[in-house]
Amino acid sequence: NRVDVAELAATVPCHAVFYQYVRWHDSVFEVLGKYAHRLKVTIMHYSDWRDDWDGTVSHALSFLDATAARVTWGSMPHSHISYPSFFTADDRERVAGFMKVVAHQYTWMQ
Repeated sequence: NRVDVAELAATVPCHAVFYQYVRWHDSVFEVLGKYAHRLKVTIMHYSDWRDDWDGTVSHALSFLDATAARVTWGSMPHSHISYPSFFTADDRERVAGFMKVVAHQYTWMQ
């Protein structure tokens, strides 16, 4: 059962931006698939930062072998914005469906 991507995209607000977002991540995972054996890699999700700021900062600093600066979630740009309020629940559902269709399976699973 093939999905008509153009038809699906027509129902998604800002579909071109979401497509670019997915393709960027697909490209990252494609490069990692080729070169991960030679690179130090970690994957962090937006939700990691939101749900466990201190733990994620600690993980990032350890990964980067860096020392901490005094930064809190509230001092980060856009930390006060509730992105879900930008789109209706139906919009978010259509966006997720669109992204699932256009994303590589590995990207979607992340």
